[in-house]
Amino acid sequence: MNNKLFALWGEESRSSDSSPKLYEYIYNQFNVNGNNIIWDGYYSPPSLSIDENLKKQLLNCMTEDRISFDVKDRFYHSIGKAASEYIRLMNGEKIEIVDAVIYPTEEQVPYLFNNIGKDIEIVIFGGGTSVTEGLTPKKKRKYSVSLDIKNFRDFEINKESLVLEAGTGFMGPELEKKLNSENLTLGHFPESFEHSTIGGWIATNAAGQESNRYGKMKEMVIGVKMITPTGTYTDHPVPAESAFFKVSDLAVGSEGAYGLITKAWLKVNPIPSNRYFHSYMFHSFMDGIEALRDEFRQGNSPMVSRLSDETETALSMLAIKDSFLTNIFKRYLNMRNVLDKSALLILIDDKKSSYKSFKKGVSIGSAPAKFWYKTRYDRPYMYNELLKRGIVAETIETSMLWGSAKTLYNNVIQHISVLYRTR
Repeated sequence: MNNKLFALWGEESRSSDSSPKLYEYIYNQFNVNGNNIIWDGYYSPPSLSIDENLKKQLLNCMTEDRISFDVKDRFYHSIGKAASEYIRLMNGEKIEIVDAVIYPTEEQVPYLFNNIGKDIEIVIFGGGTSVTEGLTPKKKRKYSVSLDIKNFRDFEINKESLVLEAGTGFMGPELEKKLNSENLTLGHFPESFEHSTIGGWIATNAAGQESNRYGKMKEMVIGVKMITPTGTYTDHPVPAESAFFKVSDLAVGSEGAYGLITKAWLKVNPIPSNRYFHSYMFHSFMDGIEALRDEFRQGNSPMVSRLSDETETALSMLAIKDSFLTNIFKRYLNMRNVLDKSALLILIDDKKSSYKSFKKGVSIGSAPAKFWYKTRYDRPYMYNELLKRGIVAETIETSMLWGSAKTLYNNVIQHISVLYRTR
């Protein structure tokens, strides 16, 4: 057996900084002993051989330095972050692993597609944060090869038009750093921001935490270049066209089904000169929904508006470590009768606004919103600790009309509660 490989989220040396009280509450809810670590977060892949015929085919398409048969590379390019994948890793089950990993340049891709054998399936890899099991080789052909897009790195800003031409291999932090140096931002910040790529965002039509202001990827993309086995297709990068459809209409949200997205033209924006943080407590989740709806109907849409129901709000309160200041804060919430069974709304905006509808709640200052902003990419690291104790979580995302909010929310909570009680 090979050495064990880290199989949890993110960086091996990084951990969650949440309060022990939060973990204790969760463990009690699931009747789990928090001291009982049932999985260390590592996986031991089997010894993997190198197929000489496959190696020969790949060397016919690119140089040896762009091909890897390393066990570690092959393992990490074969798993994503879906709950079902974590369960298999936790149980030590066999994982289908790609036979090789390749790192082509954009210029090498057409030749690769035209000359690679029909006995090879190509699995596209961006940042590895997929939750659809899309990275797992299907083994429908003799060989499975992971194509890593990290070498797609063109970067050019049209400052006059505020358009970025970029290779799809950029990870979120590096992309924003380059844009920020020009006082610009893409404005796309999903929870996976630190470990996901432009290509992955486009292929999934991702929405970030500031999508109220900047939109989903569909609203950011004005063109793409997509390479397929039948040819290369490139948009004329303009904001809109009245006739037929663009390549980006097929590419955005396609999960890579139609081809490999190698380049994109994206709208960029000046970095906001100010950020204003607001936090409110409502006596119920539905009170918060009504306040949000009223503000949006009036055309007020802050950059970030995040409403937690009563349960999530209680967990957020538990996540705060005890200190002199936090204890004073909790006493204030208790005095205003919003410490227990209340719904927390945090707002972040680039302009001062009155938000009249939110005054139906209790203003609790900027601290909760600032704390969320500071830790907004940390939640998966808390999940790592739960996985080690056999607790597997899943995210449910949906879209709805305002009028359906109450019914949908109540139905989901009721259904999950029934499942929880019967298992």
